[in-house]
Amino acid sequence: MMLRSRKNTAALSFCFILSLSVCKNVSAQDVLPSWRDDADLHAITFVDDEFGWAVGDHGTIWHTQNGGEIWRLQQSNVVCPLSTVHFVDRQHGWAAGGEAIPLTHSSKGTILHTSDGGQNWKEIDGLLLPWITGIHFSDSKSGLAVGESSAMYPTGAWSTNDGGRTWSRLSGVSGTHWVDHDFDRGSGVLIGHDGRVARITKHRTSELGEQSDAWNHQSFVTMVNAKIFFAGQTTPTLTVDGGQNWQRIGSFSPVGIEQRMQLRTMQCVEENCWLAGAPGNRILLSHDHGRNWQSVVAPSNLPIERLYFTNRSKGWAVGARGTILSTKDSGLTWKRQRGGLRRYAMLGVFADERDIPWNLVSHTSAVDEHRVHIVLVTNARKQDMGRTRFEQRLQYAAMRVGATLEVLTRAEIDPQTDLPAGELIGQWQTQKPDAVDWLSERLTQIIRTRNPDVVLSSDIGNGRTGEGLQRLTCQIVTDACDYAASDQAFPNQFREFGLSVWNVTRAVKCSAKVDGTQTVKSKRVSPLGRSAEELASYARRIAGVSDSGISWTLRSLRDSDHDSDVGSNPFAGLVVEYGSAARRPRTQLDRAPSSTFRRSLAVAQMSEKGIARVEKTERLADGDADLAGRLLFDLAMDETDADEKDLLLSQFAARHVAHPLMDAALHELVRRHTSLEEKWNRYRENGKSPAPIALANAIVEEPTEQPDSVQLASAEVDVFEPDWNPSLKLLQEIKSKRPMLYAEPEIALALASVQRLDQPKGANAILERAKRSASNRYAQLELDLAGSENASQTLAAWSCKASKQKPHLDGDLSDAVWQSAEFKPLHAPNPANGGGQPPTLVAFAKDTEYLYFAAHCPKRPTIEYSPPRRKRPRDADLSKRDRMELRFDINRDYRSWWSLGFDHRGWTRDAINDDPTWDPKYFVASQSNTEIWTIEVAIPLEELAPSEYRSSAYWSVDIKRVVPKLQVERWIPAHKGQNPPDLQGVMHLE
Repeated sequence: MMLRSRKNTAALSFCFILSLSVCKNVSAQDVLPSWRDDADLHAITFVDDEFGWAVGDHGTIWHTQNGGEIWRLQQSNVVCPLSTVHFVDRQHGWAAGGEAIPLTHSSKGTILHTSDGGQNWKEIDGLLLPWITGIHFSDSKSGLAVGESSAMYPTGAWSTNDGGRTWSRLSGVSGTHWVDHDFDRGSGVLIGHDGRVARITKHRTSELGEQSDAWNHQSFVTMVNAKIFFAGQTTPTLTVDGGQNWQRIGSFSPVGIEQRMQLRTMQCVEENCWLAGAPGNRILLSHDHGRNWQSVVAPSNLPIERLYFTNRSKGWAVGARGTILSTKDSGLTWKRQRGGLRRYAMLGVFADERDIPWNLVSHTSAVDEHRVHIVLVTNARKQDMGRTRFEQRLQYAAMRVGATLEVLTRAEIDPQTDLPAGELIGQWQTQKPDAVDWLSERLTQIIRTRNPDVVLSSDIGNGRTGEGLQRLTCQIVTDACDYAASDQAFPNQFREFGLSVWNVTRAVKCSAKVDGTQTVKSKRVSPLGRSAEELASYARRIAGVSDSGISWTLRSLRDSDHDSDVGSNPFAGLVVEYGSAARRPRTQLDRAPSSTFRRSLAVAQMSEKGIARVEKTERLADGDADLAGRLLFDLAMDETDADEKDLLLSQFAARHVAHPLMDAALHELVRRHTSLEEKWNRYRENGKSPAPIALANAIVEEPTEQPDSVQLASAEVDVFEPDWNPSLKLLQEIKSKRPMLYAEPEIALALASVQRLDQPKGANAILERAKRSASNRYAQLELDLAGSENASQTLAAWSCKASKQKPHLDGDLSDAVWQSAEFKPLHAPNPANGGGQPPTLVAFAKDTEYLYFAAHCPKRPTIEYSPPRRKRPRDADLSKRDRMELRFDINRDYRSWWSLGFDHRGWTRDAINDDPTWDPKYFVASQSNTEIWTIEVAIPLEELAPSEYRSSAYWSVDIKRVVPKLQVERWIPAHKGQNPPDLQGVMHLE
């Protein structure tokens, strides 16, 4: 059926989308010259022994006309990272890269072209490609490009016959991001982030052999010829039959040195092969196709990202902080051409990306102009298919604040693990006995390589990363600082890599303030006129994390005393000179910094509502279109009034077509206008009250007074009939003007949720396309529900049985309704940690008025189960309590849901799409003894859904028990190393 609106309190016209065009590579501001001077370099190419180009972060392009004796910066006119470069002669060349789109998991690719040797670079307009990681041309017209896969381009490979003006997608291997490549004469070999190796031609990609578990998103690949090539990450391997069989390559001297390096690049010319990575002051060399290897000295500790040889004698290496090295004798000796002697003022080491104190990093790097590097020690979360790669997205976030970042991929610890530090160390020693030692050695090597003055970590807590994991990381970092300063620790680093002991001047951690006072925020701005808070906000959006809002202070890593605050400046009392090896030259401003973002935002928030408020943001920005867009976007995201939020978002879309936040704004508009929960909540807030409800036997803390009956004034009945036409119009406009965004699985699922009402076949066609992308689990689930010919017969469904009896709400689950209900166990990620304890059991039931929920929860060790000491509040803080959390997505758009939480005390917290202003009326009772606690809940169905969605309906649901400092138990177990989906399955309301 098609539902049309009789009463629509927030109808919007989406004609503003008509003016949309493809989003240009627009930056918040141009980067500082010093950022380009020491930008990490990712690729290099030469057309002969004299003419060469190297590209890297911040749109950096270096060019030489004399074999690298002099390198000069060329103007790229972009600020995104450039990942690859290729020239067919001294005049015609291409450079490519991309950027992560904030608040989404997608990316935008960039390709530059020059026909005059780089004197003028021009960005190719109209491209709809995601992030490009490799590009190659066999002549001035014919070329290949590879990069990220996406919903629109599942193979992540393209070809062109017109010099790059237009690109056609190739068929073949899909569902992986191509992280390295080697091309030769119009074909090549690729390696994906999941270990798959493929051959590429101008027609298609084809998989070679089986993928290797030993390869990951930092693997490399290089060809000798069509049959012989190398691939690897920790241990290089060789194939001589085109990828059908692989074998480890020959012996290394010193023995095992390849295991202690982080290998990142390899190249072969005839029988000569070279390997390099981190640390960069050793390069591995073979003169016999990799059968025997020797280590040679290079003049820079910093990591090498790419090798390039024009012949068997002459070659170059590029890497961190603008390093360029060269050799003229087949790699036996190396000369530093630029960079190479720089180091880092601050090294941040964190357990998880949500632990990074972006405000502090932004201030240290962008405002005070120190060189900053970030290390994440865990990366168990696998990359989503069709999305910007996890590490690449975080590196882009760090780059936007002037810092750099790497992830240690071997430390496979689940970030969801919430164990005390002592138990977590025991788990590591049992399951991965060498993990702590490996991580300690690796961090010691990083400190001795990057030579930081300050080392920073965090145990501040973010509500998701386990405190035990954070404290374990702090302990390992503390040990690594001690090891780095000792000539007795890891002596192989001295012998094999020529590293020296390094004394860290200060080792500190971010810790939550005990007194609750706010962290002092600097009012200084960067030379670009942006405050640290503003830059940090943008970085968090790219990284996909939120501000914890926790007030923090710095404490010594070696001191657990909460009274040992050392303030908020990690360099207080230290002298690191501008223009030194660890700090950039001080930028001299030729103009006064613009008003800071937050000050403008505060003024805008105090102004009137509606269009006048929008126009005030334009005046506050004083001609800065990027600032005006970010002001308006932040006002929209912070707004709690639904109609005002819609207006602000629609005005943003109308006024800021090319803004980097445009896709995020459209995502939010789609979510809001395809959400049945939003429409139902708004309908009820605008005058439609729920019918009087009373529980026959309910025990409630505050009985609700029954209203008198009301006589209707006329026969006209206010009926909820949501109008989906504006949503469909919005989606159609996105389809015609922003096809890459339209192809994203979130948009496809939202469209399917609307079309399902009266065009089920059309909805199924959309789902079939989405099934091949990142959200294939949701798409497959929908196809199963629709009973399509492609149903998987593995539908994860829960039956919510109808009952003629109401439970007695007292926390005792002996009522008849629960005796006939279907109780299901929740699964813990590490069952051994529970000590063989019985599982949590949960069940649903319903009648014509209420949805009932019950949970039987065995108490877990290390948890304090104190009774409530005061009256139950509304929206209590449950973060430190053993609790149940529920989500209900009524129309299965997989973008919006009701959220309800109940802890062992019977205290509650509820929200709609993380907005806590939703305050439904429902009833909760709990019981507790020494062994278990139980919860019993009655939620009026009218609070959750209109009548059409209350019977014989399927709701998407998520059910979990969160046990702080221990684990998260779920209805459907998460696969190891993967983030569980927001919604686990469906519940059938009988």
